[in-house]
Amino acid sequence: MVFLVVEQKKKLIKMTDEVLKFLFQKKAKDINISLSEKEDKYELIANSKTNISDKEMEYIISNFARHKDLEYDFYWELMGENSEEDELELLFILADDVRIYYENDIFTMIIELKK
Repeated sequence: MVFLVVEQKKKLIKMTDEVLKFLFQKKAKDINISLSEKEDKYELIANSKTNISDKEMEYIISNFARHKDLEYDFYWELMGENSEEDELELLFILADDVRIYYENDIFTMIIELKK
């Protein structure tokens, strides 16, 4: 059981890194990231002020807000630390739930990972 908790925390660290990288690429301002541990899950919430077009939001929602793919759980650590490729999409396949909102120039992403 301890091994699983450590693995989940490693995934959360990588997800947080990729979310922050994504927000920097979008020239986001006032970035806030919080990570909380609940009884049965971890919750990562990121929000920031940024300008995202309707077309970009459609792309983000269709590519990032996907359901978990259990096959990726076995190979997620193979994703490179120094890779130039955007790994945010791949990491969200590891999440149990991803919700994305954009209203009044505030972009919010809520990512849940079960324990």
